[in-house]
Amino acid sequence: MGDHSLRAIYPLLAGYAFNNNSLVNGQGHYRGEVWSWQLLIHRLFGRAYQEKIDLLHYSSQVSPNIHEMDKPIWHLHPSGKFTVNSCYKLLNCRGVLFQWSNFIWKPVAPLKVKVFLWLLDKNKLNTKDNILRKGWNGDLMCQMCNSDNENREHLFYTCSCAQQLWKMCTSFFNVSQLPTSFDHFLLHWPSLFIRKELSPAWDVLSVAVCWLLWGERNLRCFQKKSRDFSLLFADAIFFVNFWRGPVAKKRKDTIMSAVEMVHFPSTWQADSSLLTQWDYEV
Repeated sequence: MGDHSLRAIYPLLAGYAFNNNSLVNGQGHYRGEVWSWQLLIHRLFGRAYQEKIDLLHYSSQVSPNIHEMDKPIWHLHPSGKFTVNSCYKLLNCRGVLFQWSNFIWKPVAPLKVKVFLWLLDKNKLNTKDNILRKGWNGDLMCQMCNSDNENREHLFYTCSCAQQLWKMCTSFFNVSQLPTSFDHFLLHWPSLFIRKELSPAWDVLSVAVCWLLWGERNLRCFQKKSRDFSLLFADAIFFVNFWRGPVAKKRKDTIMSAVEMVHFPSTWQADSSLLTQWDYEV
């Protein structure tokens, strides 16, 4: 019945069966081409009897087809057929994708950026709160705003500098309302506020912003340098165009169409000196 055996659904009834390992075809027979159920079970009482009534009601609506052979169905794929991909997902994550799966692995970005996003999801980036747990002894203050301790939530969302950059991005999508948390910003907020036809552009831009915020943080921590946020936003637009280069033409056209509808300013120039060295440390 569905994905479960009758024995699992009616455990008491299974205990009264003449043969606990009996198949469905052993619980009835054909009269011509019509199936007739004949449950081979002992005399029942109480709840087991009620289970029998329920099973007879269900079985009266089901009649095996004498002209069709039984066949296995692989429920992890819409076609019902086994695929290596669905089996791989089952072995790695029990067939259930984690919440940021599309955000991490679907965007048109280099593999290193996707690994960075995966570490971001797992909260395994070397933010100050994480390296403190590893024995580091230093100042926890955020190098971007110098107003709060650095952690994932703060660095990529609640930091005033990060919010400034996010606001620059959302303004081109005619959105002024920002979400209440970083997870909300990436998972639920886009579906509520970003128009569907513009989502391909937003998907790439949001990844670029996360990547650039991490690069800017490292620039300030290790080189004691900083850049204007208008340049960071220009770099994000550059990455939207740069990363779509190696993808399939159909997907590239979809992203380009969305980018054109957003009307990003074409006069802004990215910081080419940094873009030639965009291989930030994760």
